[in-house]
Parts: sequence; C-alpha cells; structure tokens
Amino acid sequence: MTKLELQKDRIIRLLFLTLGFIIRPFVKIKPNRVLCCSFNFRKYACNPREITQYLLEQHKGEFDIYWAFKDGAKTGEIPESLHIVKKNSVSYLIALYSSHFIFNNMRSKAVCRNQDREKRRLLARHRK
Repeated sequence: MTKLELQKDRIIRLLFLTLGFIIRPFVKIKPNRVLCCSFNFRKYACNPREITQYLLEQHKGEFDIYWAFKDGAKTGEIPESLHIVKKNSVSYLIALYSSHFIFNNMRSKAVCRNQDREKRRLLARHRK
C-alpha cells in the first residue's frame, strides 16, 4: 500500500468509527439477529457458512441472518433468505450493533464495545 492509500484507509476508519459511536445509542440488540463474515469479508465460506447452513436447516425462520461483504465479493451462492450488507456502510453498522450473535473466522476490528454484554461473538478460526 502506498502512503496515500494508508492515509485514505485511516480516514475512512476514523469516519466509520465516529459514525458508529453516533449510531450505537439508538440501535437495540435484537435477540434473533445474527451477523456473519469470513475471509476478510470476501467469501461465503468456512465455519461461519456452516453455522449459517445449520441455522437455516435446523432453526428455519427463527433467525434473521446478515452477511457482510466487501465490494466485488462473490455472493452468487448465498441463499436468498440471508440479508447481504456492504462492509463499512450504514446498513453494516446497524446490523453489527443490532446483532445478538456475531460469527466470523478472522480477527475483527469491529466497533463493538465491551459494554454490549448481551452480544455473543464467536471467532471460528482454523489453527495452524
């Protein structure tokens, strides 16, 4: 990454963080909402996909499942019952803050705060 790209990335993260702190007090956690992402928001795959498939098959209609992706991610094989949100968008922030469960397979710099005691996060990574 060039120096200019790094500065642009930092500014976007700062704006996103600020927007998150503004939105957070107005969003309530919904007990049946789930947010998933994997491979740095690029794929519908791995452990979060398997968890999603299990919820769709064994608990049909009980959960409102969101998946977050970056621009250009392949989302063709995703079931129609899932909601797709773009990473670093307002809809992503709302899904992030209103989800009771968050499943991913990567380290996340998500804007979730420790005061969200109702929220459950699962980091489902592979060990090397």
